[in-house]
Amino acid sequence: MQPNIGRIERYVRMTTGLLALAGSAQIRRAPVARALMMSFGAMKVAEAVTGWCPIAQLTESVLAPKGSDAQPRANDAQEKEDPKDTHAKCDAKELGTHTHDGRVHRPTQKTVEREAFEQQASEQQAPEQPVQ
Repeated sequence: MQPNIGRIERYVRMTTGLLALAGSAQIRRAPVARALMMSFGAMKVAEAVTGWCPIAQLTESVLAPKGSDAQPRANDAQEKEDPKDTHAKCDAKELGTHTHDGRVHRPTQKTVEREAFEQQASEQQAPEQPVQ
C-alpha cells in the first residue's frame, strides 16, 4: 500500500475520526447509530495513520485515463507542483498550447504578460546600432 493522501488531508482525517469517536461515546439510545459512528471514526483514524485510503485509490483508478500510468497523489515525500508554475519551468518559447512532461497545457495570462514584459525590457536594453 502506497500512501495516496497528503499531509494536510491526513490531519483532517485524524481530527474527523477523533471527533466521530468522541461523538459516538455520547450516543446512548441508538446502538446502531453508535456502532456506525464508531466504525466511521475508526476508519478515518486508520486512514490518517497509514496515509492510505481505499476509496481514494478506487476513485483514482476509475478516473485515470485509459492507457496511462496513474501516479498516486502527492504524499509527505514529494510535494505537488503548482499547475500554474509548470509553464515557467518549461523550455518552450512559443505562447500557444504545447506539451512537456507528458501534459498538454497553456500558459497563464500572467506568464504571457511576464514574457512580453521581459522581451520589451531586453529590446530597450540592447543598444541600437548606428546605420552606416
